[in-house]
Amino acid sequence: MSNSTSTDTQTAFYHYEPSLAAASAFCGLFAITTFLQAYQTLLTRAWYLIPLLLGGLCEVIGFIGRILNSNESPHYSLTPYIIQSILLLIAPALLSASVYMVLGYIILSLSAEHHSLIREKLLTKLFVLGDFLSFMIQSTGASLLTKKNDPDAKTFSKYIIVGGLAIQLLFFAYFMLITVVFYRRVCRAPTPLSSPGSGIPWRKHLFILFLASILIMIRSVFRVVEYLEGDDGYLLGHEWSLYVFDSALMFLVTLIFNVEHPTQITARTTTGRKAARHLVRLERVEKVGGGGDATSYRKAERPPADESDASDGSGVQMLQPSDVAHAV
Repeated sequence: MSNSTSTDTQTAFYHYEPSLAAASAFCGLFAITTFLQAYQTLLTRAWYLIPLLLGGLCEVIGFIGRILNSNESPHYSLTPYIIQSILLLIAPALLSASVYMVLGYIILSLSAEHHSLIREKLLTKLFVLGDFLSFMIQSTGASLLTKKNDPDAKTFSKYIIVGGLAIQLLFFAYFMLITVVFYRRVCRAPTPLSSPGSGIPWRKHLFILFLASILIMIRSVFRVVEYLEGDDGYLLGHEWSLYVFDSALMFLVTLIFNVEHPTQITARTTTGRKAARHLVRLERVEKVGGGGDATSYRKAERPPADESDASDGSGVQMLQPSDVAHAV
């Protein structure tokens, strides 16, 4: 009776014994990238990356839950299982939110909103709303998934999670379409700020967004297949699949944004957006009594009331992204 109870308890939560080494390794990796992202976010005041930071934090806490469970075989505690089930499932939805917003800043930095299939303001709102909807649906499904004593609720929860993942995939597919179309249009009809002489590395960052989107999509497809297979499926029964098709891919997404931080391009956006307000601006003024074309520069702590066009001929220039640290 005791052995039967132990087996049932173990099967109810995991279909394998969670690896302490793997959970600890990924917990450490995500902790490093998240700490670095927090430092970069505070340094540059790029508040639009807070969802990315929260996604990394969810990964860290989720793996802490797996670490706690890995020491409890075969009598697993419910609370750590719930923590890891929910947080590891919803973390990519938070990463996605920042990916969506970065595209909006790229469009603005190039003054190329006319090349986008959707206006920049509507684009950001649409995809963040879709991401939030997916996030809430997956969270609801994950909370029902923990009711192991209710088979009907467990089955229903899987359909809810698959629905949330399907919404995420749909929005990501449309996002990638918009990104590709935008890239092709800018290449065919460049704006002054998209030319090589502008120094804006927009191609590199569009590629980064596309790569991050592919990684998140692969992970979402994996999760859909995992839940559709059910408890008797191969993916749920083998822990390595979680680390290869989920954890490793999400770690790469966070690492990419550490190495190629989006403020390399969003720092050049001179609209009134909050993410750019922290930059020190160089405002060109004529020297009093200097005569000729001599000019001097003075620092202004805030952008002017109207800075809708970075290339309006006013002589306003922006610091390079490498100088952002000096503006904080």
